[in-house]
Amino acid sequence: MFRATTRSPTTPGRYARRTRSAVASDYLLHMHREREWARAVVRDAASRYLASRRDRVDAFVDRHFSFAGTLRLHRRTIGWDLLRVPANLLLAPATFGLAVLGRIAARVGLAGAAAWLGRHRPAFETEMAREVSWLVTTELLQLPCVQPCRAHADDALLEMILADPRLSARLNAAGVLPADARERIAATIAGYAERARRRRRSPPGAWRAAWAPYGSSTRHPE
Repeated sequence: MFRATTRSPTTPGRYARRTRSAVASDYLLHMHREREWARAVVRDAASRYLASRRDRVDAFVDRHFSFAGTLRLHRRTIGWDLLRVPANLLLAPATFGLAVLGRIAARVGLAGAAAWLGRHRPAFETEMAREVSWLVTTELLQLPCVQPCRAHADDALLEMILADPRLSARLNAAGVLPADARERIAATIAGYAERARRRRRSPPGAWRAAWAPYGSSTRHPE
Protein backbone atom coordinates (compact mmCIF):
# COMPACT_ATOMS: atom_id res chain seq x y z
CA MET A 1 0.00 0.00 0.00
CA PHE A 2 1.50 3.26 -1.14
CA ARG A 3 1.17 6.45 0.86
CA ALA A 4 0.94 9.55 -1.20
CA THR A 5 3.24 12.28 -0.03
CA THR A 6 2.72 15.87 -0.89
CA ARG A 7 5.19 18.73 -0.50
CA SER A 8 3.70 21.95 0.60
CA PRO A 9 4.56 24.69 -1.90
CA THR A 10 6.94 27.35 -0.67
CA THR A 11 5.04 30.49 0.07
CA PRO A 12 6.23 33.73 -1.56
CA GLY A 13 6.78 35.31 1.86
CA ARG A 14 9.06 32.50 3.03
CA TYR A 15 10.99 32.59 -0.25
CA ALA A 16 11.41 36.35 0.05
CA ARG A 17 12.70 36.02 3.62
CA ARG A 18 15.22 33.38 2.55
CA THR A 19 16.35 35.58 -0.32
CA ARG A 20 16.82 38.58 1.95
CA SER A 21 18.75 36.45 4.46
CA ALA A 22 21.04 35.14 1.75
CA VAL A 23 21.68 38.64 0.42
CA ALA A 24 22.39 39.96 3.92
CA SER A 25 24.75 37.06 4.66
CA ASP A 26 26.65 37.59 1.41
CA TYR A 27 26.93 41.31 2.11
CA LEU A 28 28.21 40.80 5.66
CA LEU A 29 30.69 38.18 4.47
CA HIS A 30 31.92 40.57 1.78
CA MET A 31 32.34 43.42 4.29
CA HIS A 32 34.20 41.12 6.69
CA ARG A 33 36.61 40.07 3.95
CA GLU A 34 37.04 43.71 2.96
CA ARG A 35 37.88 44.70 6.54
CA GLU A 36 40.39 41.85 6.84
CA TRP A 37 41.98 42.93 3.57
CA ALA A 38 42.18 46.54 4.78
CA ARG A 39 43.75 45.42 8.07
CA ALA A 40 46.41 43.49 6.18
CA VAL A 41 47.24 46.49 3.99
CA VAL A 42 47.49 48.86 6.96
CA ARG A 43 49.44 46.36 9.08
CA ASP A 44 52.07 45.82 6.38
CA ALA A 45 52.32 49.53 5.65
CA ALA A 46 52.68 50.31 9.37
CA SER A 47 55.53 47.80 9.65
CA ARG A 48 57.33 49.45 6.76
CA TYR A 49 56.65 52.86 8.29
CA LEU A 50 58.12 51.91 11.68
CA ALA A 51 61.20 50.41 10.03
CA SER A 52 61.75 53.61 8.07
CA ARG A 53 61.40 55.72 11.25
CA ARG A 54 64.01 53.63 13.05
CA ASP A 55 66.41 54.25 10.19
CA ARG A 56 65.99 58.01 10.70
CA VAL A 57 66.64 58.08 14.47
CA ASP A 58 70.44 58.39 14.39
CA ALA A 59 70.50 61.28 11.92
CA PHE A 60 67.68 63.01 13.81
CA VAL A 61 69.50 62.75 17.14
CA ASP A 62 72.78 63.96 15.63
CA ARG A 63 71.04 66.93 14.06
CA HIS A 64 69.02 68.15 17.05
CA PHE A 65 70.47 66.59 20.25
CA SER A 66 74.18 66.99 19.70
CA PHE A 67 75.96 69.88 21.39
CA ALA A 68 75.47 72.20 18.42
CA GLY A 69 71.89 71.06 17.91
CA THR A 70 71.03 71.64 21.55
CA LEU A 71 72.45 75.16 21.34
CA ARG A 72 70.26 75.88 18.33
CA LEU A 73 67.21 74.58 20.19
CA HIS A 74 67.87 76.77 23.21
CA ARG A 75 68.60 79.79 21.06
CA ARG A 76 65.21 79.43 19.34
CA THR A 77 63.24 78.78 22.52
CA ILE A 78 64.84 81.04 25.14
CA GLY A 79 62.54 83.73 26.49
CA TRP A 80 59.48 83.15 28.64
CA ASP A 81 60.75 79.64 29.34
CA LEU A 82 63.04 81.26 31.92
CA LEU A 83 59.88 81.84 33.97
CA ARG A 84 57.84 78.81 32.85
CA VAL A 85 60.43 76.23 33.91
CA PRO A 86 60.67 77.39 37.58
CA ALA A 87 56.88 77.69 37.72
CA ASN A 88 56.50 74.12 36.47
CA LEU A 89 58.93 72.95 39.13
CA LEU A 90 56.81 74.59 41.82
CA LEU A 91 53.65 73.03 40.35
CA ALA A 92 55.20 69.57 40.04
CA PRO A 93 53.62 68.18 43.28
CA ALA A 94 50.15 69.28 42.19
CA THR A 95 50.71 67.85 38.70
CA PHE A 96 51.82 64.54 40.19
CA GLY A 97 48.79 64.45 42.50
CA LEU A 98 46.39 65.00 39.61
CA ALA A 99 48.13 62.29 37.62
CA VAL A 100 47.67 59.85 40.48
CA LEU A 101 44.00 60.83 40.83
CA GLY A 102 43.55 60.30 37.09
CA ARG A 103 44.99 56.80 37.34
CA ILE A 104 42.72 55.99 40.27
CA ALA A 105 39.67 57.34 38.42
CA ALA A 106 40.52 55.21 35.39
CA ARG A 107 40.93 52.11 37.56
CA VAL A 108 37.52 52.53 39.23
CA GLY A 109 35.78 53.10 35.89
CA LEU A 110 35.42 56.89 35.92
CA ALA A 111 36.68 57.36 32.37
CA GLY A 112 35.21 60.85 32.03
CA ALA A 113 36.85 62.11 35.20
CA ALA A 114 40.15 60.49 34.23
CA ALA A 115 40.07 62.16 30.83
CA TRP A 116 39.26 65.54 32.40
CA LEU A 117 42.13 65.21 34.87
CA GLY A 118 44.44 64.25 32.04
CA ARG A 119 43.51 67.38 30.07
CA HIS A 120 43.74 69.82 32.99
CA ARG A 121 47.22 69.75 34.42
CA PRO A 122 48.60 72.76 36.35
CA ALA A 123 51.65 73.23 34.15
CA PHE A 124 52.84 75.66 31.51
CA GLU A 125 53.85 74.38 28.10
CA THR A 126 57.34 75.59 27.38
CA GLU A 127 58.64 76.71 24.02
CA MET A 128 61.30 74.01 24.27
CA ALA A 129 58.70 71.27 24.70
CA ARG A 130 56.64 72.67 21.83
CA GLU A 131 59.68 72.86 19.54
CA VAL A 132 60.83 69.33 20.37
CA SER A 133 57.31 68.02 19.80
CA TRP A 134 57.22 69.78 16.44
CA LEU A 135 60.58 68.36 15.37
CA VAL A 136 59.75 64.82 16.46
CA THR A 137 56.35 64.84 14.75
CA THR A 138 57.31 66.57 11.51
CA GLU A 139 60.91 65.41 10.94
CA LEU A 140 61.22 62.03 12.65
CA LEU A 141 57.68 60.68 12.39
CA GLN A 142 56.65 62.86 9.41
CA LEU A 143 53.05 63.08 10.56
CA PRO A 144 50.59 66.00 10.42
CA CYS A 145 51.05 68.57 13.17
CA VAL A 146 49.33 71.86 13.94
CA GLN A 147 50.78 74.47 16.28
CA PRO A 148 50.16 78.20 16.65
CA CYS A 149 51.31 80.01 13.49
CA ARG A 150 52.51 76.86 11.74
CA ALA A 151 51.20 73.57 10.38
CA HIS A 152 52.61 70.47 8.73
CA ALA A 153 50.39 68.38 6.45
CA ASP A 154 52.70 65.62 5.17
CA ASP A 155 51.75 62.12 6.31
CA ALA A 156 54.37 59.43 5.70
CA LEU A 157 52.20 56.66 7.14
CA LEU A 158 49.25 57.46 4.89
CA GLU A 159 51.55 57.75 1.88
CA MET A 160 52.93 54.27 2.55
CA ILE A 161 49.41 52.88 2.85
CA LEU A 162 48.29 54.49 -0.40
CA ALA A 163 51.48 53.31 -2.14
CA ASP A 164 50.76 49.67 -1.34
CA PRO A 165 50.41 47.80 -4.66
CA ARG A 166 47.34 45.92 -3.46
CA LEU A 167 45.51 49.14 -2.67
CA SER A 168 46.61 50.86 -5.86
CA ALA A 169 45.45 47.91 -7.94
CA ARG A 170 42.03 47.86 -6.30
CA LEU A 171 41.42 51.57 -6.40
CA ASN A 172 42.50 51.80 -10.04
CA ALA A 173 40.44 48.82 -11.18
CA ALA A 174 37.63 51.03 -12.48
CA GLY A 175 36.52 48.37 -14.93
CA VAL A 176 36.30 45.67 -12.27
CA LEU A 177 34.97 47.41 -9.17
CA PRO A 178 32.02 49.80 -9.20
CA ALA A 179 32.50 53.33 -7.94
CA ASP A 180 30.68 52.72 -4.65
CA ALA A 181 32.91 49.71 -3.90
CA ARG A 182 36.05 51.74 -4.54
CA GLU A 183 34.73 54.47 -2.24
CA ARG A 184 34.03 51.93 0.51
CA ILE A 185 37.54 50.53 0.19
CA ALA A 186 39.09 53.99 0.36
CA ALA A 187 36.95 54.90 3.38
CA THR A 188 37.86 51.67 5.17
CA ILE A 189 41.58 52.18 4.53
CA ALA A 190 41.35 55.81 5.66
CA GLY A 191 39.69 54.75 8.92
CA TYR A 192 42.38 52.20 9.74
CA ALA A 193 45.08 54.69 8.74
CA GLU A 194 43.65 57.31 11.11
CA ARG A 195 43.55 54.88 14.03
CA ALA A 196 47.07 53.69 13.30
CA ARG A 197 48.29 57.28 13.09
CA ARG A 198 46.72 58.14 16.45
CA ARG A 199 48.44 55.18 18.09
CA ARG A 200 51.81 56.23 16.70
CA ARG A 201 51.76 59.96 17.23
CA SER A 202 52.41 59.75 20.99
CA PRO A 203 55.35 61.98 21.98
CA PRO A 204 56.67 59.64 24.74
CA GLY A 205 57.34 56.88 22.22
CA ALA A 206 59.13 59.31 19.98
CA TRP A 207 61.19 60.57 22.93
CA ARG A 208 62.28 57.01 23.73
CA ALA A 209 63.30 56.44 20.12
CA ALA A 210 65.17 59.74 19.96
CA TRP A 211 67.17 59.10 23.13
CA ALA A 212 67.98 55.46 22.28
CA PRO A 213 71.59 56.18 21.16
CA TYR A 214 72.33 57.64 24.60
CA GLY A 215 71.79 54.29 26.31
CA SER A 216 68.33 54.84 27.81
CA SER A 217 65.95 51.92 27.97
CA THR A 218 64.01 52.16 24.75
CA ARG A 219 61.09 50.17 23.49
CA HIS A 220 59.94 50.88 19.96
CA PRO A 221 56.24 51.58 19.41
CA GLU A 222 54.23 48.49 18.66
